[in-house]
Amino acid sequence: MLTDISILIDRNSFESPEPQCRVRFDVVGLESHPRLKNWERARILYEADPQVYDSGNMLLVVYRRNEAEPDAIENQVLDYVPPPDEFKQNATLRALHKVFPDPSTFYPTLTRIVLETVNGKFTASVTEAVDEIIDYLPIPHHLSHIRTVPIVELRKVCDIALDVDRVTLQGESFAFKRTESNIEGPLTELTILDKLRDSPHIINIEAIVVNKDNKIRGFLMSYVYAGTLSDILARARQGVSEDRNELVLDWSIKLTWARQITQGVYDLHSISSYNGDLKPNNILIGPDGQAILIDFLPMGISKDFAAPELLEEWNDENSDAILESLFSGPADMYSLGLILYALAIENVSGVRTPVWSDGQGSAPNWYRDLVESCLVLDPFERPSAVDVLLILNHSDSGII
Repeated sequence: MLTDISILIDRNSFESPEPQCRVRFDVVGLESHPRLKNWERARILYEADPQVYDSGNMLLVVYRRNEAEPDAIENQVLDYVPPPDEFKQNATLRALHKVFPDPSTFYPTLTRIVLETVNGKFTASVTEAVDEIIDYLPIPHHLSHIRTVPIVELRKVCDIALDVDRVTLQGESFAFKRTESNIEGPLTELTILDKLRDSPHIINIEAIVVNKDNKIRGFLMSYVYAGTLSDILARARQGVSEDRNELVLDWSIKLTWARQITQGVYDLHSISSYNGDLKPNNILIGPDGQAILIDFLPMGISKDFAAPELLEEWNDENSDAILESLFSGPADMYSLGLILYALAIENVSGVRTPVWSDGQGSAPNWYRDLVESCLVLDPFERPSAVDVLLILNHSDSGII
């Protein structure tokens, strides 16, 4: 059994990649209706320096479901399901290229380009998106003690996620979570992270990023280069059969991570905040082997790890509930149960119906019972984070 995870750390991710070449189009955001998928809009930087923020022209490309023309290109883009090696926004760019407007018509603020098929012809109309120009928020008093960094001092290295970049500041790497159209979002997440700044299993805020008007453009977090829990488990099982009875990681490692992840959830719940999208991709494993929770303002939920009551509401086309209003402690605990199961079997796929194995290094019965208690359908019957943590912490060997 593997007892040293250092061989699983991706050292290459700590090295700085080659500087990005200037490209004509850089998709920096893609939004859609959370349930109906009847429109999308992409924020695209045109002719920008890939390392310098606020350079080039910002384009807002919008397209909607065209009921009058079922074969319309915009419908094809909305329905496009990309293969694993491609991003959805590539379909948006391909459509834009077909009718790209004259750049001299672009506005210095924000240019809206509406893609639409009219009488069988694919068209693009250009206007200034006055109503979409982001009026960034000032730093509230309760966050005024956090260090600030001008966005012009950052240099982008590469994308980490759709709204997160790896950047450098004076030669040091950070993760930069950008403020997009949801300007209230960063305030909520910053407030949560600031309250949990002493938790070793919650990502650290390093600075608030501001524009020339000292308004919030996002925030810097520690750059953790080892990988997500999904990454680490996949690396551990490279070259190993798909037989779930054949386990690789020593049980002590998995038990330690289970405790650390649960501690992070407990810390979050202790300030009456909830995640709503707990999943292995939102858990980092640092180079020191510590588990760290990230992303406390999700834009959606994962069908593989979300609680059934949350999924039911989320998938209800008649529901007008705001996503954050659906989050709760019991919903997080269901997700935690699935994560603990995925950790035990070293696999993040096909976890919604646990099937336990009895191979070497498999989870003890008490751990299985703990996972199953998190997965009961009645939210009020699920244990709290402190209940789970107490059980995990009362076992030194993993057997109680």
